[in-house]
Amino acid sequence: MQIKVSTVKSHRRSIMKKLGLKGKNEFVKYLLLKMPKM
Repeated sequence: MQIKVSTVKSHRRSIMKKLGLKGKNEFVKYLLLKMPKM
């Protein structure tokens, strides 16, 4: 799980840069759909 979290964090930086602030909401929804149980 730790490795996956690290990958997600790294991926998040890439996604945030691509989508920008407007994509932040969409990314949060994506995370909630991917990992409903945190």
